[in-house]
Amino acid sequence: MRGLSLFLATSLVLGASGCSDDGSPTGDGPQVEGDGARDGPRVQGDGTQPVDRGVTTGDGGSGPDINVPAGCIKECVEFYDWLCVKDPASGFCKSCLNDGHCQNNPRADGPFCDTTAMLCVCKQTSDCATSTTGLKCLTVGNYKMCTCDTDADCPAPYTICEGQLVKRCVKPCTSSADCVKGGFQGTCDTSTGICTYPDV
Repeated sequence: MRGLSLFLATSLVLGASGCSDDGSPTGDGPQVEGDGARDGPRVQGDGTQPVDRGVTTGDGGSGPDINVPAGCIKECVEFYDWLCVKDPASGFCKSCLNDGHCQNNPRADGPFCDTTAMLCVCKQTSDCATSTTGLKCLTVGNYKMCTCDTDADCPAPYTICEGQLVKRCVKPCTSSADCVKGGFQGTCDTSTGICTYPDV
């Protein structure tokens, strides 16, 4: 089993992840821009259609109901909580179109919108004082984002610094019921409080 965070990390660094409403009557769920990652959503057909696995929180552990931040689209936030809105040109979910999307989403990777990449970013550590993804502004790939090095960089209740390429603070799980994320049902390691997700 691998952490779904590798897919999230690869997607953020490569700027290739997102979702959109495919308009399909079968309810197959949001469309994902393919980046070749093997540990992300299972795909159908042309490699851009994930299998719908239900409504998710995207935060690693608060159950199926999700609080959609002001200005964000539920479909995007449910898929990955750091996403917020759709790119009007492509229809894919992105983190932001303007600073307001970043400032209203507590799971954004910073308070400022890089409008070219449509990613939320930070400029300095003080920008991350209220961030739930991490209290440090660190360079990840070509961007600076609110992230963490260790659990000490995480604010309650997001007390675990989890991830490989991109680290984000997540809520500890207490059972596998807490591990619904990005349409996947994961397994909770109760000794570490970390969810893992199967390769698909």
